[in-house]
Amino acid sequence: MVDLVGQGGSGVVYLGRDLSLGRKVAVKLLHEGLSADTAFIRRFHAEAKAAASLNHPNIVKVFDWGEAEGSPFLVFEFLAGGTLRNYLDSGERLSISQAAKITGDVAGALAYAHARGYIHRDIKPSNLLFDEEGRIRIADFGIARALSEAAWTEPVGTVLGTARYASPEQAMGNAANQAADIYSFALVMLEAVTGELPFVGDTTLATLVARTKEDLAIPERLGELAPLLRGMGKMKADDRLTAAKIAEEAGLIQRALPVPEPLKVEKFSPSAAASDPPTQVVRLAPADAGAPVASEPAGGSATVPALYDQDDTLNGKADVAAAKGRSLDATARMDAVPPSEPGSTADEPAKSKRKGLLAGPWRKLGLALLVAIVVAGSGYFAAWRLESAAAPDVVLRTQAVAVSMIKKAGFSQGSVRWEHSHTVPAGEVVSQSPTARSSLWKGTKISLVISLGPPDVRVPSVVGQAKAAAQAALSAEHLAYTETSEYSETVNPGDVISQAMAGKMVRPGTVVALVISEGPAPRTVPNLVGATQAAASSQLAAIQLGVKVVQAYSNTVNSGVVMSQSVTPGDKVARGTVITLTVSQGPHLVTVPNLLGSTLTQAEATLKQIGLSLVLYSGSNPSGDSQVTGQLPVPGKVVLYGSQVIVATQ
Repeated sequence: MVDLVGQGGSGVVYLGRDLSLGRKVAVKLLHEGLSADTAFIRRFHAEAKAAASLNHPNIVKVFDWGEAEGSPFLVFEFLAGGTLRNYLDSGERLSISQAAKITGDVAGALAYAHARGYIHRDIKPSNLLFDEEGRIRIADFGIARALSEAAWTEPVGTVLGTARYASPEQAMGNAANQAADIYSFALVMLEAVTGELPFVGDTTLATLVARTKEDLAIPERLGELAPLLRGMGKMKADDRLTAAKIAEEAGLIQRALPVPEPLKVEKFSPSAAASDPPTQVVRLAPADAGAPVASEPAGGSATVPALYDQDDTLNGKADVAAAKGRSLDATARMDAVPPSEPGSTADEPAKSKRKGLLAGPWRKLGLALLVAIVVAGSGYFAAWRLESAAAPDVVLRTQAVAVSMIKKAGFSQGSVRWEHSHTVPAGEVVSQSPTARSSLWKGTKISLVISLGPPDVRVPSVVGQAKAAAQAALSAEHLAYTETSEYSETVNPGDVISQAMAGKMVRPGTVVALVISEGPAPRTVPNLVGATQAAASSQLAAIQLGVKVVQAYSNTVNSGVVMSQSVTPGDKVARGTVITLTVSQGPHLVTVPNLLGSTLTQAEATLKQIGLSLVLYSGSNPSGDSQVTGQLPVPGKVVLYGSQVIVATQ
């Protein structure tokens, strides 16, 4: 299959098919005039070879490169989901969760490349591509540097270097470094969420100068992503976060945010001009010429899908044909058109305009097919019509079952990559590429992503927290827990005394043992009867029990000795319980009063009042008004409370 996918400032992209593996590939033909720049060709070959060595899930894979008939070309993986530029131009904007996911993925890819000494130099929305499932890739790692050293201009006069996303150091004419990629990426993500791009002036010079004055202003509406973008958008390169740090921070932000909604990426559909010749090369007519396609009935027309969109230029989306011979402000140093040789295509603006913008690239469409043949091996294209079949659906199958299904369907196993997943059990397939039910040549390799299960989590420290709060903290990290209880003299009842694995990285679902406080241990009340008041009080204080003392007379217990206690010895009580002690005051003694001369009635009342009783002596007058003439014990005698006093009357 051959189809025109899109066009940009650096060249034209075609869809082709790798006949040896049965996969779709993208073939990018750079403008043919670049072949005259020997420095560019030398740099292009070196950079393309280096880019092909990059192996990261978020970097577009380069399969082949070369030069034919004056046009350098690249062959790379075909991504059918369009670019971030297409996505934004359709009116869509990224949610904070979606932006955090993309930030982490792209930053991870940049960290991988930066660690190996590579700098992209042209991060912008049109260089960020999506596959059909919305996963993002960085494109053009192989040509951005080579083109940047071609004075930032294309042979037909279009401008490559993108001032809209240039870093302050690039704006000042300094060499781009790894930090330049970070600044450009900050601009891209800011635009992707808000739809607005700061520091864009009316002219190229105004845009570049504004960028050298201050840090990027990040609005608070970017929520959790705002601090991260501020760290990326520092005016001074040395102050910016590294790609590795951004990837780490973005991962933490993702964990705190809801799972992002799937992106509404484009679905590529072949144009009316697409062809799928088994053994012959078909030249497609230019999109604006109105001529029918060679393999289509007369009257057919070719349409150009906007899957790989035109690169942003220094003055926005400048018309490429009108840019012929135009020069921007010399300060930008991005726009000088190299002089044309007489008879070159650059000397034929009228002819190019008559043929349309794509006249040169469409004229080279046969070359696109030739490149596809080079990728596949010309023998296959000429002599073998491959059998095609639908790819099996192996998602959520175990790896062993998935491989068996792939081979049974006539395909072969491709690469296997492992990644964490909160939704797919460990050992099962998270995704496959190509996707299920895709029409593929038999023998095509189907790559698998296998789940490692959820990523490890750090066990939070919950010691000292209330039980409910500790349980909530563990559940939030997808951890289970068990509980035992112990007495504690220092931890409040219901709070956590201790736990297992605090601060360790463990698998989700790991059981964390918690020890919950029951408060202080109960106290066993000692036997205090017979002890002195001082000794009894000391024993109670030693086990943190309170004491209350009640005094009482006792004819049998010495003064100051405990006669009884309020809690039975051996019983258990809570710490701080007050124990009442009854302490002896000794015998209750009273002094016998003088009753002589009192009437019998008066004498009896006096004795009763002080706890003594009256006994009438035998032969005495029992009349109440009779006078007392004698008594025993005699007045002033000290006797026990309750004793008898004998009186005699006349």
